[in-house]
Amino acid sequence: RSAFSVHNPPPQVDGISPLQGGMGKRLSVTITGRGFLPGVTAIDLGEGINVDSLSVKNPGEIQGTIAIHPDARVGPRNVIVSNPGPGGGTAMLGDAFSVVAPVPSSAGMIRTDVPDQPLLVGAYPNPFNNAVTVKYGLSEPGMVRIAVRNILGVEIAEILKESQHTGYHTVRWASSREPSGIYFLQLVIESEASGKRFTATRKLVLLK
Repeated sequence: RSAFSVHNPPPQVDGISPLQGGMGKRLSVTITGRGFLPGVTAIDLGEGINVDSLSVKNPGEIQGTIAIHPDARVGPRNVIVSNPGPGGGTAMLGDAFSVVAPVPSSAGMIRTDVPDQPLLVGAYPNPFNNAVTVKYGLSEPGMVRIAVRNILGVEIAEILKESQHTGYHTVRWASSREPSGIYFLQLVIESEASGKRFTATRKLVLLK
């Protein structure tokens, strides 16, 4: 008789949604990637973040509930996905999730979903293969335009152009026809109230 053993595949993690959570909050998250196994795959977001529940929906998607401790360290966190042996392995997506501190609003209430000023939080993953998720924030309602230019400065895609409300937003860009190389993401936010314009640029590296 020949012995038969099952070797777990190494996981791959591509993204997490949402991209942030406030101190003291409990929220549902979705992690995408490959090689996820029901009852086997585990996730870790670092000290101060507990994984309360975990469900592997299919080999490419995990849904779970996390609880962020009120004293958790503020800032970016690595998302770590692991499959135990035999076989298995560990995959990490660096700085993919952020813990944010509560911000007092004008009414004295604590809010974590409104930045103090417009900002481009980041683009994840970067370098990326087929798609990249862009996260940004509005401190007041405004017109938002997001575009991508190649290394020659030629605009190759307009990802978004619309009026948006205060708070954090995400948008996904899928690069189906563009070759590998360096690209530049440009975010422009124009305040509806004052007309003041905010502009930010981020370098993207596409690897195919």
